Amino acid sequence: TGMHRYARQAVAQASYAISRLGTIIVGGLLWGLTGAIVGFVVAPAIAALAAIRRARPIPSSHTHPESVITARLLLRAAVPLVGVAALISALLTVDLLAFKRVGTAADVGRYAAAATIAHVPFFLLRSAPLVLMPAVSAARAEMQQAAFARVGRVQQEVRRGVGDAIVLLALPTALLVALGDRALALVFGPRYDVEELVVAPLAVATAAITLYTVLVAVETALGTLRVALAAGLLGLVLVAAAAAIGGQGSNPSRAAWAVSGAAALTFVLHAGSVWTRVGWFVPTRALVAVALAAAAGAVTLA
Repeated sequence: TGMHRYARQAVAQASYAISRLGTIIVGGLLWGLTGAIVGFVVAPAIAALAAIRRARPIPSSHTHPESVITARLLLRAAVPLVGVAALISALLTVDLLAFKRVGTAADVGRYAAAATIAHVPFFLLRSAPLVLMPAVSAARAEMQQAAFARVGRVQQEVRRGVGDAIVLLALPTALLVALGDRALALVFGPRYDVEELVVAPLAVATAAITLYTVLVAVETALGTLRVALAAGLLGLVLVAAAAAIGGQGSNPSRAAWAVSGAAALTFVLHAGSVWTRVGWFVPTRALVAVALAAAAGAVTLA
C-alpha cells in the first residue's frame, strides 16, 4: 500500500482467500479437525509469499528519496506482521485444540459451534485496526517532525480508535452474552443445545482478543510490534492451558470461562504496556459502553 502497488496488494489479498480455503480443505482431508485448524493458522504465511518478489531495489519516492526498498527490507518488515497474523489466528483456535484433548467428541462439537457464534464480532471489526494504524502512524511522524512538540496527538488518535472499537464491540458482545447460548440449538440443531453457558464466556474472550488486535495496530504504528508478539505468545500459552485445565471432565462451559479469563488477562497485560508508553487511552464513552453492555448481560443472565 505504501508503495502504491495496489494490483499486487489485490493479488496478495486474493491469494490469502484462496490459500485459506485450500489449506483448510487439504488439512481437513489429511488430519481431520486438527489439520483444518492448522491450515487456517498457516494460511497468512503462505499468502504473504504473493507480496514478495525478486526484483532490483526500488527507489522510495517518499520521505527519503535516497533510500531504497529491497526484498530483504520488505521481508524484515513483513515477517513480524505475518507472525502476528498467524498468532491472532492461533489465539482464536488454540482453545478448541486444547479442549479437544480432554473433551468427548460431542462436547467438542458443541464447543466448536459455540465458538463459531462467539467469533462473529471479531470478523465484524476486522477493519478497525486497518483504520487505526495509519492514523497513529501519521500522528507519530508529525510528532517526530515537530521535535516532540505534539506528543498528545498520538494519544488522541489511539483514544479515538480504541474508543470507537470498544463502542462498536460492546453491543454485539452483549447480545451474544444474553442470547448466544439460546441460539446454539436454533442455528445448529437440538443436538448442540447446552445446559450451561458456553457462547457467553467465549464472546467475552473474543472481545478481549479483538481489542488485542486493535492494540496490535497501535504497536505496528509505533514500531514496537515485538511487544505485541510477546503479549500474544503469552496469551497463546494462557488460553491453551486454560482450555485444557478448565475442560477437565469434558466440561465445555468451565473451559469457556477459563478461556475468557485467560484472554482478558492477555488484553489487560498488553493494554498496561501500551498505557506506559502513550498514556491512558480509553475514553469515557468507551467505559460507559462497557458498563451498559455488562449491565445488560448481567440482567439477562440473572
